[in-house]
Amino acid sequence: MQKIVYVLWGLNDAVTDEAFEKSLIMHSHTKLRDEICKRITDDDIKKIVDFGNRENEFLVVLQEFYNSIRYMRFNINQRNNSEILLLKKYLEKYVDVESECFVGNGIVVSDDIKELLGRVIGRISVKYYELIRLGSEKNHLYTYELRTDSKAEKIFRGRYRKNSLMEEQLNERIAFKE
Repeated sequence: MQKIVYVLWGLNDAVTDEAFEKSLIMHSHTKLRDEICKRITDDDIKKIVDFGNRENEFLVVLQEFYNSIRYMRFNINQRNNSEILLLKKYLEKYVDVESECFVGNGIVVSDDIKELLGRVIGRISVKYYELIRLGSEKNHLYTYELRTDSKAEKIFRGRYRKNSLMEEQLNERIAFKE
């Protein structure tokens, strides 16, 4: 989503096509977020990308995983639980994580962990979708359109308490049982 936002808001920059294409070749989620902020000049729209600490730190976790950890499990002499340790460090900061949640090389995902990750990912997704919608309108494109009742519509247009994706899942379970 970040690269879509980056393209939509950077299309009219005065750089050459080649330079713009090269600027897309990056694996830094935080740098991409910062570059998006630079390209948005309207202060009201820029507020959309004003993430909280949890969202910013989650982008750092994704960046570290993507750049350093994702291929470690394929190396003979590397630790194969680095991603679990990275996620554990993040979760311990925001959720009262019990030691039983981290068993061996796995994670037992509690409701608190699901709620935290649902909120963080939900907030990031909704904000980036809004920038996609506004950037599409600015460029007279229709890349923001979503199929009615699709999963994407539920994620990006859904208005849940605290932007929690887990709230939607809970609502669907209740409706199914009724």
